[in-house]
Amino acid sequence: MNAQTAVRWYIGLDIGGTAIKAGLVSNHGHVALHRSKRNDVSKALSTVKCVIMDLLKDADTNRFPAVSGIGLASPGRVDSERGVVLEAINLKWRNVLLKQEVEHDFRLPTVLLNDSNAAALGELAHGSVMSDNFLCITLGTGIGAGIVLGGRMHEGARFKAGEIGHILYEPNGLKCVCGKAGCLETIASGSGIVRRYIQYSPDDETASCGKAVHEIELNDIVQLARQGSVASLRVLEEAAEALGSTVATIVQSLDLDTVVLSGGVAKMDWPFTERVEAAAHRYAPRSSQVVVRKSRLIDIAALLGVTALLESTHFVKS
Repeated sequence: MNAQTAVRWYIGLDIGGTAIKAGLVSNHGHVALHRSKRNDVSKALSTVKCVIMDLLKDADTNRFPAVSGIGLASPGRVDSERGVVLEAINLKWRNVLLKQEVEHDFRLPTVLLNDSNAAALGELAHGSVMSDNFLCITLGTGIGAGIVLGGRMHEGARFKAGEIGHILYEPNGLKCVCGKAGCLETIASGSGIVRRYIQYSPDDETASCGKAVHEIELNDIVQLARQGSVASLRVLEEAAEALGSTVATIVQSLDLDTVVLSGGVAKMDWPFTERVEAAAHRYAPRSSQVVVRKSRLIDIAALLGVTALLESTHFVKS
């Protein structure tokens, strides 16, 4: 096996406001030792380092070849060139030198990308997106989007391209973590759906889940919707409508033909993707119709994206 086809293994991390997903990823797109660790925002940086250390130990224990590099995906505004998280509201990070910190501690080549851009790059490198002009939307604690134009990632002049979670959708709506009110994120993110359900639900409804109101999670809301809960159905339908309307505007502006949904909201056992596509079709002109589909790489797209970037920037000569 020559240098061009040699198997290399990397550590990939997808850092979220609720959990950190991680694993060993080969340059051929295979994921091993995949795990998820709950993220305490107040200790996020130390948790990132602990996850990396644990994976390095497990790789050694399981006799994997030496790890060749580390790929990091972070929410928020990320300067991928300098490796700095400029602002990640859900992590309470500002100007965090994440790439530098990790490289200093682990002495391995490291790259950093915005998580939605990483997911889009993962779809481009290993997914089934048959397009060079598409949007990859990650729906988790927050909302972000990776924009691919002409087969290339578009990060914008200030690394803010794709920060669609803070587009104003509902004036005078719920307050967002960014300080504004009525952002898309307050309606269509996982945390937003839960907040709106708590606002709308009858006091005794959550008892059927065996949980107190403050313990309710997204999957509980889906379960209640299947049982006919009016409040649950309302927040899920409103989330899909809001996202579909936003998708229609972006697709019309950038002339995209495909939208891929990723993240925890896209995974839920409810026809969310179909509802988003239907709403997008209602709001977009017939000439700008778009295919909206669920990612087949939901849990690993960002891991594949950051490691694909590692491979192309550090190990494959053009």
